[in-house]
Amino acid sequence: MIRPHFSIKDALLLGFQSVRKNFFVLVGTMACYLFFVAACYYVLELLWQKNHTLHYFFYGASGIFELFITAGLLSIGFKIIAGGRPVFWDLFSQSNILIRFVSGTILFGIICLLLPTLLVIPTGVFIYHHENTYAGISLLATFLWVGYFGIMYRFFAFTIVDRGVRAVDSLRISAAITKRVRFRLFILFIVSVGVVLIGYIPGLIVISLNHLMFGNALLLLATAITVPIIRIAHISVYRKLMIEHESNDAIRHLFPSQHPV
Repeated sequence: MIRPHFSIKDALLLGFQSVRKNFFVLVGTMACYLFFVAACYYVLELLWQKNHTLHYFFYGASGIFELFITAGLLSIGFKIIAGGRPVFWDLFSQSNILIRFVSGTILFGIICLLLPTLLVIPTGVFIYHHENTYAGISLLATFLWVGYFGIMYRFFAFTIVDRGVRAVDSLRISAAITKRVRFRLFILFIVSVGVVLIGYIPGLIVISLNHLMFGNALLLLATAITVPIIRIAHISVYRKLMIEHESNDAIRHLFPSQHPV
């Protein structure tokens, strides 16, 4: 079997080129997403002061709608990778896989966040009360857990949007296609964070000069530009890994018949 491989440089270059060619759609849809998140945060703050029940209801509803938009952002990326021309309304095109997307997100959260909280942190508390020297073991174990399984199941959302698979199957597929490239995916993650941070430099400089409004505007613009670059880069990596696993019998049967591998 050929060892799966991808070029981080080529993936990021594709991301830059895609944003340049589809600037208004990619940056515009990302800006809408950021505006929605900010508006929800503001409304949640108001509801918390007036009615806790409405606060929790709105929190759940807005969370589901946020995932709906996230699926739309991914679908726009897949359309670009396939050579299509996305439009703004593609942002709201993934209602058919919303339940699976939400379910997959919940499963991913349980594995990467809830389980280490329930298993690792209590162990750390026990260690802390018995031996201060090992107090940091729990925190380190938590980071390792989240990092390892976060990378293993990194592409669960991609497979749901791309192939329409079930939530559980999306985790299995992600684990299979990332099996031999997890360290390289970790490097991609570090580089991606670096790209976003570099984009923040102008805004941070302006803020340091006490121009808060203009500096915050630059930070939002940097987010709206760099995040689509990273998203396209990661989608291109996912597609390459998926193509390299076309003959993998362990995952072929997990794809719906309408989305043959």
